[in-house]
Formats: sequence, structure tokens, C-alpha cells
Amino acid sequence: MRALFFTKPGCTPCEAMRQVLLEAEGEFCLDVEERDVTAHPELAQFEMSVPLLFLGEQPTFRFFVTREALDTVLVEKGCPRRWSSHVGP
Repeated sequence: MRALFFTKPGCTPCEAMRQVLLEAEGEFCLDVEERDVTAHPELAQFEMSVPLLFLGEQPTFRFFVTREALDTVLVEKGCPRRWSSHVGP
């Protein structure tokens, strides 16, 4: 699943959301593209809304996300999990 992550330098909430996304990328087939809104004039409209995460074409999370909330939405949207060789509880 394609994810578009809008961020900007020095943004503490952006760092927190980035960590959640990195964890989820390890478990789900999630392709995260990160864009710095300060580096792209056409994205200036999003500067006061970062961190902002689009899943597919829809803005899904703004300012904050938990791993549990992200997992729930990914499952609801049918995002497949990566294959894991881990067997057992």
C-alpha cells in the first residue's frame, strides 16, 4: 500500500510518527514516501498540518498516530502483511 508522509525538519511529532511508520513497514507491505513540506513550495499548504499521513489517496492521520491505530487502518484497507519466518507464539 502506498503511504505519503508529509513532514518538516525539527518536528518532534514528525519523528514520533516516522518511528511508528518504520515499525509498520517491517510488518506490512507498506511503501512510505516521505516529503518535506518546506522543500517543496507546492506543499506549503500542508506546513501547519504536519505530520500528515495519506494512505492511498486519503489523509488518514494528522499530528499523531499509535501503532495500534495504524495497524487497524492498514488491516481495514486490506494492506497485506509481509511474510514472516517466525513460527510459534
